[in-house]
Amino acid sequence: MIALSTSPVTRLEQGSLSVRCYVALRQSLMEGRFRPGERLVMQDLAEMMGASATPVREACLRLVSEQALELRSGRFVTVPDLTVTRLTELMTIRIALEG
Repeated sequence: MIALSTSPVTRLEQGSLSVRCYVALRQSLMEGRFRPGERLVMQDLAEMMGASATPVREACLRLVSEQALELRSGRFVTVPDLTVTRLTELMTIRIALEG
């Protein structure tokens, strides 16, 4: 188990664990705590956050649907590489949403 002080995600408080896992993972991705191409084992993420596997899996699948993660198997996901094409696409979407 990874020590919490060096963990890229924080331990969760009680509440809707699926949503809290999603928010914590999304924030970690946005802050660059995971490297592009990095393999994230869902069970390890669950242990880091003090959650069971199910809410972490649900959070990861939500992030996969948003293309923030890539599903590689039922047990792990990877952080996608940020290409120039993908960055341009994200900027276009953000400009359209934010005006």
